[in-house]
Amino acid sequence: MHLFPDLNVLIAYLGACILLQTSPGPDMMLIINNSIGRGIIVGLMTVFGIFLGILIQAPVLTLGTVTLINTYENAFDILQLLGATYLGYLAYKNFKVFFASQNIVHLDKSKVSASN
Repeated sequence: MHLFPDLNVLIAYLGACILLQTSPGPDMMLIINNSIGRGIIVGLMTVFGIFLGILIQAPVLTLGTVTLINTYENAFDILQLLGATYLGYLAYKNFKVFFASQNIVHLDKSKVSASN
């Protein structure tokens, strides 16, 4: 078992880190907030800090997950089940919010008279 992947995988990983860093989200909002409120130097320091955090955290999590999957035979199945359960939970929450926000009027036929 090789501990480190080859150079092509590492380059692809670095590209993915850069794409994740440039996509809009909470990190981008933090960068904009710090840049506008505290200046460009603080904004650039925020960018560097977030990028460094992703660059360190992602390989550690990846190696930990790979080690877990290689160590325990059913770990990948359990990880897939947990992921699917979490996605189902997120879908449930989103549907619940969506249907709660809809002003659907249910017409009660017993209260409607033909004489009106």
